[in-house]
Amino acid sequence: MRYAIRDPQGAIVSLHREPVPGAEPVPVQHPDVQAFLETEGRRSFAQMDADLVRVLEDLIDALIRRNVLRSFLTMLGIVIG
Repeated sequence: MRYAIRDPQGAIVSLHREPVPGAEPVPVQHPDVQAFLETEGRRSFAQMDADLVRVLEDLIDALIRRNVLRSFLTMLGIVIG
């Protein structure tokens, strides 16, 4: 079972493994799910996960450079070397 978010025309625009607000449960074998996976091209979930990790790394680096993350961790009592 997957959870799909649809656009106003009813096409799936995102597919999730876990329930998310606004998503409806759909079986993996559903034609709309298969069509979505085909239109997403050859990008696998692993590739999309890797892209997300890179974005998170960039965000964390930016927060560290601006001392936002360091200040927050210091406030929590965590010391960074």
